[in-house]
Amino acid sequence: MAKKKILIVGFDNVCLSPMIQALLSQALNELGLIMYYTIESAGLANTHPDGNPPTEFTVCVMNEKADLCIAHHTSRSIKSLRLSDYYQFFVTNQERLSRLIRLGAPTEKVTLLFESSGGIHLDPMANKPSYEQCVALLKPEIRKIAQEIAAEHRTQQRQETTRRAIALDVTRKPSPLSR
Repeated sequence: MAKKKILIVGFDNVCLSPMIQALLSQALNELGLIMYYTIESAGLANTHPDGNPPTEFTVCVMNEKADLCIAHHTSRSIKSLRLSDYYQFFVTNQERLSRLIRLGAPTEKVTLLFESSGGIHLDPMANKPSYEQCVALLKPEIRKIAQEIAAEHRTQQRQETTRRAIALDVTRKPSPLSR
């Protein structure tokens, strides 16, 4: 079975989106589900060329507050991706949600993080405390998202098991003509 691809969509893909990518990968790994998913991130803006590392504060804070090394991450633009390859998209605010849908992402596959409040209202600026605050806000939200993904995964597995059992049962039943 092919892995389902999840895309985290940010602005430049050097701050929030790599943070979320790493946190979601960690959460799915802890739930034993990472083998079924590929978590990626990309940016909507063209302010930086592809291939930039995360900001220094992003790397530092993720290491200190989440025990995750994301220094290997390199930014990329969403324009280089085929959106139809993705199972699900996560965005951090309404503006990014609208832009992603205008680019062709199916509305039903796009999830706004912190949806009840209209998205995350804190974007790391140029100081370490704002990055730390982002990680503190993201951790419980990403754990919740990972739990939702896990519940959906279990439901899909049960449906597939039932489908296979029905198919197997049908193949075992003798035909009325063979009696």
